[in-house]
Amino acid sequence: MENKNQSKKGRKKLFLYFFLVILVFVVAECGVFFDEVDPVTEESTVKAGDTLTSVLHTNFESYGDKLGLHLVAGILAPKSWKAGEHTKMYFESSMTTGIQNMEIIPANELAAFANGLNWPEAVKGKLGFGSNTSNDLEWIIFWSTNTYDIGSNMFPTADITIKVKTGPENLQYKRGYFLSESIDAFTTPGAGDSYATGFFTNCFTVTDGEGEMVDFCNPKIGIGEPSNATIDDILTIKYDGDLDSSELKNQDEIFLCAKAYTSSNQTIEVCSQLSDAKLKRSGLNKWRLDLWPRKFFSLQAGEQLTKIEYYFTDKTGNLKTGFANTALPFKYNFKCL
Repeated sequence: MENKNQSKKGRKKLFLYFFLVILVFVVAECGVFFDEVDPVTEESTVKAGDTLTSVLHTNFESYGDKLGLHLVAGILAPKSWKAGEHTKMYFESSMTTGIQNMEIIPANELAAFANGLNWPEAVKGKLGFGSNTSNDLEWIIFWSTNTYDIGSNMFPTADITIKVKTGPENLQYKRGYFLSESIDAFTTPGAGDSYATGFFTNCFTVTDGEGEMVDFCNPKIGIGEPSNATIDDILTIKYDGDLDSSELKNQDEIFLCAKAYTSSNQTIEVCSQLSDAKLKRSGLNKWRLDLWPRKFFSLQAGEQLTKIEYYFTDKTGNLKTGFANTALPFKYNFKCL
């Protein structure tokens, strides 16, 4: 009797094993992909305020009917661009005739199989911000205005055109692109396959704009976020000890030493090892200080700041780290109200 039960259990396990193998084989053959040879046609630089145009070359594989799906695509952009208000997308496909319109996905629309997240949140969870050094970025996600049916063993292609107006500042970052469809989205059919995929480009530059270059491409010891705050926003100053070659990185306490410049050409310096200027740990060798510029620099009513220059110091004030481990200060420019 024991041998028969073991035999039955063995057959059940064997059946389940083959069933899972067949299931993975069938489902894993479905997916959406960027063209492996030439995924995107785009400029490497554009002037501030001009329109950046990218064309994504994509293809779909379906070994089962997919009925009533939206084509989904997205771009990673600096928050300062307000790309949700200044982006247009459309596509041409082998399964349609003429230009097909796309529209931004409503914020309350939940992505399929994303555990209750909307589309931008789900894409951020899957792709993050790549190797960009700032989180002052956001995913802008569109889908096709119409829905489409893809039959079994169909392999349609689509060229998706994205036009986004850049912001006014000089800036460089690594753009991200996303591709999916609305039915399966964030399911994971099998090893190496996906219904949601993306990639990041090399560093892209916006020129002829306002202020000094805002650089999201290259790791920096110190950085201010968001990149375009006013003096009445909360400004976060970050220090990365992993990038510091000085002894400061080994200290238990890190302080901000800053000089602010007003619109009336006055300077205000805050450089003392007090609690208001003390950074807090935010990770291994990572520190941050969240400050309200108007209060931090004790501005009088009507006073405005144009920029700040700053260093990081230890509690004695003797150790000091500036831009790229030099004697030059880090700089942050404020935008006008």
